[in-house]
Amino acid sequence: MPIIQLKPHEERRIRTGHLWVFSNEIDMADDTIPDGGLAELVDARGSHLGQVYLNRHSLIAARILTRSRNPVDDDFLTRRIRTALKLRRRVLPDPRFGRILFGESDGLPGLVVDRYDTVLVVQIGTLGMEHLWPHVERALRRELAPEAIYLRSDMPSRSQEGLGPDCRFLDVRENGRVEVQENGLTFHTDVVTGQKTGWFYDQRENRALLRGRVEGARVLDAFCYAGAWSVSALAWGAAQALAVDASAPALELAAENAELNGVADRVEFRKADVFTELRRMDQANERFEVVVLDPPALIKSRARIEDGVRGYHDLNRLAMRMVKPGGVLFTCSCSHLLPREDFLPMLARAARDARVSFRVADFRGQAPDHPVLLAMRETDYLKCAVLERLE
Repeated sequence: MPIIQLKPHEERRIRTGHLWVFSNEIDMADDTIPDGGLAELVDARGSHLGQVYLNRHSLIAARILTRSRNPVDDDFLTRRIRTALKLRRRVLPDPRFGRILFGESDGLPGLVVDRYDTVLVVQIGTLGMEHLWPHVERALRRELAPEAIYLRSDMPSRSQEGLGPDCRFLDVRENGRVEVQENGLTFHTDVVTGQKTGWFYDQRENRALLRGRVEGARVLDAFCYAGAWSVSALAWGAAQALAVDASAPALELAAENAELNGVADRVEFRKADVFTELRRMDQANERFEVVVLDPPALIKSRARIEDGVRGYHDLNRLAMRMVKPGGVLFTCSCSHLLPREDFLPMLARAARDARVSFRVADFRGQAPDHPVLLAMRETDYLKCAVLERLE
């Protein structure tokens, strides 16, 4: 196997379990290795570190697939997928609905697969995984026998790998409509037109925390998308809900899900920019017993950390003012560049600037079908704080 050799001392992070090799850490890569191809990774003294795939045009130039010398072939990928499915059978309430492959955390960097019963939605984020995809597809079809696989590879990060978007069904299917079973409720979404892979499975357990906190409450669901938070709250006893999103298709899905769960008469859907609408509602002195703030990632790169943190601060400052004394704020961030240790201090500053006091009633991360790789903080991305406003 061709060799990629690291510079002296650059193996330390790799030996702790991290899977990424950055371009400035590489001393030499064999000229025979094609971009996207496999190679052996060695340290400066030639000691074996693992097998990787390479992309010379990416900042993350190599990603480790295995520490062993065993071939990366159909059998290898089938074993990885079987191991991932075994975990999901343990942690998912219903293994037919959830994230069954989560990239680096399942030893398959650059690959995400969500399951909607008989439909699989796949995101391929790297050139190396594009090369391995035929093997992965065969393994997925053998293990799960899906009726359809939809490629939803349209992430902006693909451009850094020299890849364009690739969105298509690999099987004949009329549309992207699928069903989701979550916390005893039924939802519809669309894996073709919806956001990301169609549903945010990572918030499943966090949404369940609404139980017991929403009885008789008026709820604000900001960035509502398909209505998972607001519909769940209404199903579990909330009196009314206002769901706000800038996307008309998202609001159509949310309205459909409200009808599906018999709560449409108690919810208002409002198309608006959430930042603008929160400011308007604050000035109008609108207040709620429960506020849910689940925005998209506001920090897209290290260069935008300061702006993104300011955005989270401003959103939370406004949302905190709208929580009635004794009420609850569910506030989330899916930006891995805003780590846990910085999230709560940001919330504390927002509360100070809003001139209100909160205590932390609960603090959670992503659902267990999105496992965190201990050596890679990049896989620990979701924060959900449940804050109670003091009287």
